[in-house]
Amino acid sequence: MVARLALAPVNWNNDDVPEWGQTLPYAQMPRVAAGLGYAGLEEGTGAPAEPLRLRDLMASAGVRLCGSYRWVRLADADLGAAEVEAAVAHASRLAQAGADTLLVAEHWTDARRAVAGRAAQHPELALGPRALDHLARNLNRLGRAAADLGVQVVLHPHVGTPVETAAEMDAVLQATDPALVGLCLDTGHLVWAGADPLDVARRHGRRIRYVHAKDVDRLALSEAVRQKVGLLDGLRLGVFAPLYSTPEERSAVNMEAVAAVLVAAGFGGWVVMECDRNPRTGNPTREAEVARPRLERAFALPRAGER
Repeated sequence: MVARLALAPVNWNNDDVPEWGQTLPYAQMPRVAAGLGYAGLEEGTGAPAEPLRLRDLMASAGVRLCGSYRWVRLADADLGAAEVEAAVAHASRLAQAGADTLLVAEHWTDARRAVAGRAAQHPELALGPRALDHLARNLNRLGRAAADLGVQVVLHPHVGTPVETAAEMDAVLQATDPALVGLCLDTGHLVWAGADPLDVARRHGRRIRYVHAKDVDRLALSEAVRQKVGLLDGLRLGVFAPLYSTPEERSAVNMEAVAAVLVAAGFGGWVVMECDRNPRTGNPTREAEVARPRLERAFALPRAGER
């Protein structure tokens, strides 16, 4: 198995910070991705709700829908069952649209979002044993049902949520079935949370089935920590940065080292070039163009024109 490269709609359109606006209609993204040499595209705002229309939109450009992101509340004893049911319906729609991955993240809370990147200093906000048990059981249920549909479930640790730090991620992975729940390695979220993506790749390489490849601007992260800002203001400060388009002295992610570990572990999933920051401060299309050949080399892939 070999990795496949894809793009994320959030590169152009970020819903979390409304003032950034929308810079590229989703209907145009499949052809943009194909023209840049990428094989896939994630679902995003503006994608057709009807799965066959979504599949046809991808096919018309010669790319695949690689996956979709979903917020869940699986740690909630009262909401968990309904959340699993809704997520299974999402997985069914993805399968019909030709995708193979559902990324899930336990929904943020206002309290956790306010201490983004500083969660280790606030153990009182961590999931308790019962909530962790609910989360793990529901993830296993979701993973089993999605697998029956041909869709894999991957956990996405996310800054500002109850599964942010390396310790929180490890606890969920330990409590879930590796055959049912994989891991999305998001290099940017891990760095912001105080973790080392290379260490995570080494420890969980065979559990990693999907990658969000982004950078972190060291200066912006330092400023976010100094100001003790929350998640959204950290985004506004530019903590996340485009891979390979960030000055070397400010770059916090060594994607080549991470890729080497994943390739050695037999990684064959999607590598999604993603950067959720203000698209108007850079050039997302050009940044994706710059990143593709370097990701191809890092993951030992044939160049776009040779596939």
